Amino acid sequence: MNLSLDGLLFIQAHEGFRSMPYDDAAGYCTVGTGHLLYTGKCAEHIEENPYKKGITKEQGRALLGVDSQRFQAVVQSNVKVLLTQNQFDALVSFAYNVGASGFKHSTVLAKVNAGKHDQVPNELRKYVNGGKPKKRIQGLVNRREAEIKLYAGK
Repeated sequence: MNLSLDGLLFIQAHEGFRSMPYDDAAGYCTVGTGHLLYTGKCAEHIEENPYKKGITKEQGRALLGVDSQRFQAVVQSNVKVLLTQNQFDALVSFAYNVGASGFKHSTVLAKVNAGKHDQVPNELRKYVNGGKPKKRIQGLVNRREAEIKLYAGK
């Protein structure tokens, strides 16, 4: 199974777009639609940053396409049960947001693989903290609720 166009647009809508490199909620240098550049602040890498002058929306969409393929592969290789398209799209969005390692070690994946789909919403709701120090981020709360709806096919 692959990410649907609706799934890609879902990620794009929840990530937003920024043409100039910025530090995300975790303090990581990011550009475009959540494309991770460095696991550090942009100011620490400004001279080596290939996007220091910014990117276009078209370049951002291209980066999103490449990045989403990586997270599709993470979901494909770690989920051991059959999924609906909406469930797959929601899990790719979640993996895109928490990272490959975060997804592989998540309680969300454990519930999915145990076939406990009714428990997935409560697990998703646990992943709403970010930044340093960790704090509840309303944008993550909103995203998790949207992923829950998508997962449920609503």
